[in-house]
Amino acid sequence: MKGFAAPPSTPAPLIFDWEVAGRELGTSLDRTCAIAVLGSNETETAQVALGIARYQARRRRVAIGDLLGDAPPLVELIAGDDTHGLSDVFEYGLSLDRVARPVSGDGDLYILPTGTFISDETEIMANRRWTKLAAGFREERALLIVAANAASPGVEELVMQHEGAILVGDTVPSRLPVARVIGAVRGP
Repeated sequence: MKGFAAPPSTPAPLIFDWEVAGRELGTSLDRTCAIAVLGSNETETAQVALGIARYQARRRRVAIGDLLGDAPPLVELIAGDDTHGLSDVFEYGLSLDRVARPVSGDGDLYILPTGTFISDETEIMANRRWTKLAAGFREERALLIVAANAASPGVEELVMQHEGAILVGDTVPSRLPVARVIGAVRGP
């Protein structure tokens, strides 16, 4: 009809890809060996950690430690019904090799699942064994990525035993020194 304009079309909402953002950040982490990826949304945090890991696993061994509580993007990548994980490493002394699950088709990438039961999250976050694990990854020129909730009690102690933290979203641990933040991924 003459004189009537078609209504303007509304652009489709952009979908933010957290994993792609993690991959882009992963390009700047070649010299790091132990980092924490912290966020308040477990799926987004896991996707950023996975993006970093997938980029880095093309050139070296990478392990993602899941302290988020069996985050779906990480759990979906591992096969089998073995329930051992990080909780067993810290509470019962199991080795990382015992709980590490390879991710097929993703280079040298491993998932360290949460495990069956975490009795004291604060104790695991502050456990001095993280320092030893980080040193082992540094010695091997590998990368340890620990994905955790930014609001978890003791998360600052975890970060202090690593080279720093990547923040996902808008939650920032209240006692985390700014100097320990090595990157951030914010959504749209």
